[in-house]
Amino acid sequence: MMESGYTLKIDKDQRIVLLPGTRVCMLRNKNLIAGNDRSVFRNNPDTNIVVDGGIWDALNYSYAITNSGGFASDAENPIKGATAMMLFSNVEDVIIKNITFINSTIFAVKISNAEGLYISDIVFENYHKDGIHVNGPTSYGIIRNLTGENMGDDMVAFNAWDWETSAMTFGCIEYVLAENLKSTHNEFRLLPGRKTYADKTSTECPINNCIIRNVEGVYTFKLYGQPNCNKLEDCSEIMGNIENVYFDNIKFPEVTDKGLGNIPVSALFEVCADTNNIHLDNILIDNTADEFKATGVNLVNSGPLSATWKKGNSQNPDDWTELFYPDATCEMNNTYIGEVTFTDKVAENCEKKDLLHEVQMIVNEDYPNTTPKGGTGHGIINDVIFEKINK
Repeated sequence: MMESGYTLKIDKDQRIVLLPGTRVCMLRNKNLIAGNDRSVFRNNPDTNIVVDGGIWDALNYSYAITNSGGFASDAENPIKGATAMMLFSNVEDVIIKNITFINSTIFAVKISNAEGLYISDIVFENYHKDGIHVNGPTSYGIIRNLTGENMGDDMVAFNAWDWETSAMTFGCIEYVLAENLKSTHNEFRLLPGRKTYADKTSTECPINNCIIRNVEGVYTFKLYGQPNCNKLEDCSEIMGNIENVYFDNIKFPEVTDKGLGNIPVSALFEVCADTNNIHLDNILIDNTADEFKATGVNLVNSGPLSATWKKGNSQNPDDWTELFYPDATCEMNNTYIGEVTFTDKVAENCEKKDLLHEVQMIVNEDYPNTTPKGGTGHGIINDVIFEKINK
């Protein structure tokens, strides 16, 4: 347990192993504040904490993520949503660097209710969950120099809103830079929304003023929400707001129409949120323009998604759940598209409609004989500036 001013310096080759049967996180700060039932802000935060070095090995040991699950904040009185190998919340000025995380089925680093974070030079090996999981409220952070192969979820996630089992606090994420991220078959999530508590009070959870650049190996950026398929009332009231977010120098070596869990992928940037001033520049797609068009995947989709989750591979439709918000509507405003490059040409003569698509969801009248269920939602794209694309 780390308090203000603590530094943990470990040799880069020193292995720290989770003991089998351990139900708590491997490292956390002292003054956590639970925020699952109310808005919270920093109060007596732990400050100036440094974790430097080591190979942190969880031995693929996991309990279900529940209120009393493994990797929890505390063995006796765990905080709901506080599950990670390293857990930092109600903190200021935290440095985490030169670390390898291996053999895990839970988040590597979860950080929230934070101001001032620097996470750098992190390696993930045999990893099956989010790497750096940022929850709101969090501001003024740098996340850089991350590598990992075939991770089982997002290497980096900005979840201002989140499921109650995945976050201990909720709120705005702003002024965060993520750069120099290299992986294979990976996703990146930005999740805004509105957190509503049991007493019907709520917290707005936007994502503002962030930069994501120099990224390779992500096959889709997910700017959309998901209800909790295990607890449908655990959902956001709104699709949420994203403003002033810049994506620069993003390389897609893999274009796929099926992602983790065989969930459909329809765009490199899938958006079901209300956005303003999203910039995409220096987008590199490792296909010819014709090959990319043949995949049926767009550069940007605005609008809802629909996918059916068959719990336990059940063949009984009564057990099936919709993963997304197929009846949602959203708008993208003031979107900037800079240079988009395929292996055979810069996309200056591509049809704009081949790159940006407004989703119009329809109800599947044949459900449950065929899936997904579909819906009535749609997306709108307004005021697009094409810097390089003429047609």
